[in-house]
Amino acid sequence: MLKIGELYLNKGRWKSKQIVPYRWIEESTGPKVKVDGTTSYAYHWWNETFDGRIGRMFLASGYEGQYIIVAPDHQLVAVFTSSIKDDATRPLSYFKDYLLTNVVNQ
Repeated sequence: MLKIGELYLNKGRWKSKQIVPYRWIEESTGPKVKVDGTTSYAYHWWNETFDGRIGRMFLASGYEGQYIIVAPDHQLVAVFTSSIKDDATRPLSYFKDYLLTNVVNQ
């Protein structure tokens, strides 16, 4: 999961080789369907937009809290492999409230 996130963070490049076309990375992670004021969806990637300090992130979401989260403005990829039946969005909240906020405030 982390390798997929890194591949998308690096716009399809793995080490020195372009293995997924840059255009596909942009197309598949760019907003296509607006969900609400800050969230959109495209090709199995969710998009979130935050205030100017945090910027944009996109994420793949799986069953019971499985996430690949990419924050390109901060060169950051996070992976959660949890199993939270009550609140599968909790890892995403941890990422936004703790990890990303601390990276931005450094």
